[in-house]
Amino acid sequence: MSDIMPNGPTPKPDWTEDDYAIFETWIRGLLYTDVVQVTFTKVDGTERTMKCTLNPELLPAEVITENKKERKKPVGSIAVFETDLQAWRSFRTADVKSITFSLGETVPFPTGPKP
Repeated sequence: MSDIMPNGPTPKPDWTEDDYAIFETWIRGLLYTDVVQVTFTKVDGTERTMKCTLNPELLPAEVITENKKERKKPVGSIAVFETDLQAWRSFRTADVKSITFSLGETVPFPTGPKP
């Protein structure tokens, strides 16, 4: 595995819990911004690629039920909304192989045209 993903760091076997916490924060930041393509190794050993997001503008309306149980959030996993299947899925941070994302739309230079 290379040291650098197309757009960021690649998890390494010698990473500490702090390294993974920083990596997870970075991934969540991307997910809250837009749709991100994540490639990871599933628990069964197969590779999976999915387009997913946590952007509130792209998530379905939440159905509120009175007896809804609070789910335990697994450490090192991120629950995401998969945009192709329109369903919630998750992946483990340590199993991420690559992340592809866009920096967004082109915006004008803040002080006028770019020099």
